[in-house]
Amino acid sequence: MTGEPRSILDKPGPTNDEDFERHLPQMIAVFTDYSVLTNHLMARLFRQLGVDQLAIYTRAFWEWYDENEDGRLRPERTRNGQPDKADEWSYDFHSGDMDFTNVAIDILVRAPIGTEYKNAFGYDFGLLQPHFFVNFLSRYVKLHPEYLPLLEYLRESRDNAKRAFATMHRKRLIAPSNESPSAQYALAPMAK
Repeated sequence: MTGEPRSILDKPGPTNDEDFERHLPQMIAVFTDYSVLTNHLMARLFRQLGVDQLAIYTRAFWEWYDENEDGRLRPERTRNGQPDKADEWSYDFHSGDMDFTNVAIDILVRAPIGTEYKNAFGYDFGLLQPHFFVNFLSRYVKLHPEYLPLLEYLRESRDNAKRAFATMHRKRLIAPSNESPSAQYALAPMAK
């Protein structure tokens, strides 16, 4: 063994630690927004289906799903009782994940379905990988342009997002859902 890092996640954090530290609060804020949104959408789906979130482990859920693999969430109501047009989400099962798309605001969120969504901190559908974090952020900046400098920083080098996740993991701000190299990460409760 030469002592070389085995993967990008074993390498030291971003090359410019000052840049990373400057962007860290925004990374946590975006990660939190993603987690809250994804968990909210899954809760809405379960309410609409009339099932508990643990139902995804039952045969009945998957039998239902075989016949209803995609659809729309009913929009939440505005204060005047009308359906909120910006709150129209479609859902689609995709490779072990539930994708939610809001065409009006061009946002895609992905919730893992299966055992991966239970992690060290409990049940959390708002899990992210570095690549999908950047993908989400690239659309999210349309609603929140204050995150544009963060997006530019992460796109500066294709490894910046991976290194940033590795650094946040070392700082115990996020934790992997499992030990695989393609693990998805959840926010640690203290970071929320």
